Amino acid sequence: MAADEDAKRFAPVPGQLVVYVVRHRVGDTVNTVHVGAAGDRLAPTVPASMVRLVMPPGSHRLLFDWKKGTGELSILGSAGQVLFVELVGDLWLWSERYRLVVAEPSIRHRALISRLVADLTVGAGT
Repeated sequence: MAADEDAKRFAPVPGQLVVYVVRHRVGDTVNTVHVGAAGDRLAPTVPASMVRLVMPPGSHRLLFDWKKGTGELSILGSAGQVLFVELVGDLWLWSERYRLVVAEPSIRHRALISRLVADLTVGAGT
């Protein structure tokens, strides 16, 4: 609970880039999808959840995988910056797919009502 409350302050971390991967869409109601940064462990997400990644500033590749595929998104961020990325699930009777997109700050509302499932420090071997 304390980590969830702390994460939802959306505060910058001095000298680091903070990335929130938010998964909270109406039609995304099933599947476990693992997300994280290239070279580090991926954390399992479920619908209405989020992951906070604290990483060195610079260029990074965010990855996801699930039982039917994988994907990635390249991001660039500076020290003290807070970025939001959305894991978008498009689930239909005839197809299912996920993708990562850089989100607008307005996604904070959905992040606030999502559950923090992982708080990862990238590059720390976690």
